[in-house]
Amino acid sequence: MDSPHTNGSSNSDAQRFDAHYAQKENSGSAGNGSLEEVGEESLVLALLVRLDLQLSAGTTAKHCSTACLGQFKKLYKIKSAELRQWELTNGRKVCLGVNEEEEMLGIQAAARSKGIPTRTVIDERSRKVVLALGPAPMRELNPLLSELKEL
Repeated sequence: MDSPHTNGSSNSDAQRFDAHYAQKENSGSAGNGSLEEVGEESLVLALLVRLDLQLSAGTTAKHCSTACLGQFKKLYKIKSAELRQWELTNGRKVCLGVNEEEEMLGIQAAARSKGIPTRTVIDERSRKVVLALGPAPMRELNPLLSELKEL
């Protein structure tokens, strides 16, 4: 009988994968939630979306996933300890709205001055649409994000 896994992984690899994700599902934690639920030491990847562009939900999702994946790949290349810890602690993400590009750039400058990694997504029209911050401890992100509303 053919295995449903066609990438050459063994059945034991598939069983470990399934067990790992079943455990996550049973724990009741999907790794995301509101900022109020996040502890000060929790590592969070914040995605800041420009509200003035009035992007559709699909376009927002596309740009947020691009920002998240791009930040992951960037930090993976440099073997970031924070990235590994973030992965091991459910990879919490939060999506917040910023009113305009200037506000987003101000937050980016403040984050960089604190040593928080950043990544900007630019759309087809050369507009900066999403900013990824972190992963970083919530205590470092809170001063930068406390005035923003969750999407």
